[in-house]
Amino acid sequence: MPLTRRELLMTAASFAALEPAAALPGAPSFPLIDTHQHLWDLKTIRVPWLSGKGAAKIATPHTMETYLHEARGLGIVKTVYMEVDAAEEDQRKEADFVIATCKSGKTPMKKGVISGRPGSPAFEAYARSYQDVPYIQGFRQILHPANRPRGMCLEPQFVKSIQLLGEMGKSYDLCLRPGELEDGCRLADLSPRTRFVLDHCGNGDASWGGKGPDYEAWARGITGFAKRKNVICKMSGVIRTATGSGSRTEQLKPLVRHVIDAFGTDRVIWASDWPVCEFAASLKEWVEVAHALTSDLPGAEQKKLFHDNAAKFYSI
Repeated sequence: MPLTRRELLMTAASFAALEPAAALPGAPSFPLIDTHQHLWDLKTIRVPWLSGKGAAKIATPHTMETYLHEARGLGIVKTVYMEVDAAEEDQRKEADFVIATCKSGKTPMKKGVISGRPGSPAFEAYARSYQDVPYIQGFRQILHPANRPRGMCLEPQFVKSIQLLGEMGKSYDLCLRPGELEDGCRLADLSPRTRFVLDHCGNGDASWGGKGPDYEAWARGITGFAKRKNVICKMSGVIRTATGSGSRTEQLKPLVRHVIDAFGTDRVIWASDWPVCEFAASLKEWVEVAHALTSDLPGAEQKKLFHDNAAKFYSI
């Protein structure tokens, strides 16, 4: 779904109009890098899960122009595209869109993580076709849908494919069930040359309230991941679980602060997960909550979480 000339001009104008982070009341003055930006034009690329029950709220076109409108005044200066679990036959269309958009230089998108199926023998040829494309940071296949079996990431072909990414200098985003964090740790051990990003704080849930067996098992998994030096963690996604009464900041604090305590401020990166975050919060609301969750940290440490760590990891 390449951008037309008109779309490029419109998004370029919107990008140029982005205001500094200070435009958001109470926000720090440093810029943000959004490392988990979804975009889709459903006329061009099919995204099967968006036709499922409960997805209607976001099952509409979400373009770069829409994103930039939502991002005005938030200080987001660069983005990294994240694959959208498109239909397998449309994966290369998605990759072409990422490459064309990044190459144009007219939007904040600098790199992308594209879809792939590591469990398939065809993955090697597919991945190698992007080996020398600088705009492709890495690959992802989300592992938590009901039709994807538990332990999938430890199947021999899957492990072989992830090891290949390390040889190629590409990364892999892990998005799995919180009950399978130990499997992810094992995959990281089996693929020491591959750099991993653990998405969405390991899919922890604010409803746990920072206690109980589910929270404790998740916390152990996060601590385990933090011991693997080839893994960093994304502070993203969890806003969707803050649906109880009271402050969303307080609901999310046990999750986010455990991640930061475990990984340290050098190995955590913020991301929006837009527009999926809209199930629970606007982009602006999530930025506000994320700032509130980290506002007691020194300014330099906050800047690492929201900008510097991403700039380093993605070389942007």
